[in-house]
Amino acid sequence: MKSIIFLLLIINSLFAHKLNIFISEENNKLFISSYFASGASCRNCKIEISTLENKLIKESKTDENGEYIMPRPEESFLIKVEAIGGHAVQTKYEVNKKVKETTVKRNTITDNLLQSLLAILLIAGIFIFLKKVKK
Repeated sequence: MKSIIFLLLIINSLFAHKLNIFISEENNKLFISSYFASGASCRNCKIEISTLENKLIKESKTDENGEYIMPRPEESFLIKVEAIGGHAVQTKYEVNKKVKETTVKRNTITDNLLQSLLAILLIAGIFIFLKKVKK
C-alpha cells in the first residue's frame, strides 16, 4: 500500500511542471497566457512567434502574470513558450478569416410570461398525476 501511494505521488509530481498555453482574441488583439499545470503563471518566460515554416518573427517575454499581448495577425503562425528548466510548449494559431455573423433573438416579456405559465402548468399537471396514481 505504501508503494502505491509513493508511486502516485511521484506520478503527480511529473505533471506539476507541465506548461500550458491559452490564446484568446479581443478587440483585434491576441492575448497569450502561459501557465503551469499547478495554476502558477509562467512569469518572464521566453515567447517566440514564428511562421509555419519556423522562421522567427518576434521574440519576447511574458509579463508578471504570464501573459503576452500582441496585435491580431493576418496569417497563421506558431507560438512557443519556454520556461526555466527546459519546460516548453508550442502551439499553432490559425487565423479564422471568415467572420461568422449571428443574429440574437431577444426574449420579449410575452415570451418569458408564456414560458413561466407553461412551466407552472407542467408542474401542476405532474402533481395532479401523482395524486391520481397514489389513490
